[in-house]
Amino acid sequence: MKLILFVMLLFVSINSFSEDNNCKEVSNLAKIIMEYRQTNGDLSELIDIVNQNGTPEEQSAIISIIKSAYSVPLYETDPYKERKISEFKNEVYLICIQN
Repeated sequence: MKLILFVMLLFVSINSFSEDNNCKEVSNLAKIIMEYRQTNGDLSELIDIVNQNGTPEEQSAIISIIKSAYSVPLYETDPYKERKISEFKNEVYLICIQN
C-alpha cells in the first residue's frame, strides 16, 4: 500500500516537474522522495519508477535528488523524520532558486 501511494504521488510530481520545472514543484518532489526514504522505501524501486518516466534530463535531475535523500540517515522517531523531511525540502528549494 505504501509503495502504491508513493508511486501515484511520484507520477504526479514528475508530470508537474516536466510541465514547468519551477522550484516549488521541485521542492515538493524532494519532500515526497525524503518521506519515502524515511519510511525505509526501496531505493532500486524508486530509481526504476523514475527511469520509466520523463525525459533523460528530468530523470537525471530527479535521480540527483534521490541520491541526496538516500545519503541522509534513516531516523527512528517521527519528530526527527519530519524535521529532516522539512529541512531537505527547504535545501532543495534553496538550491533551485540559486540556479
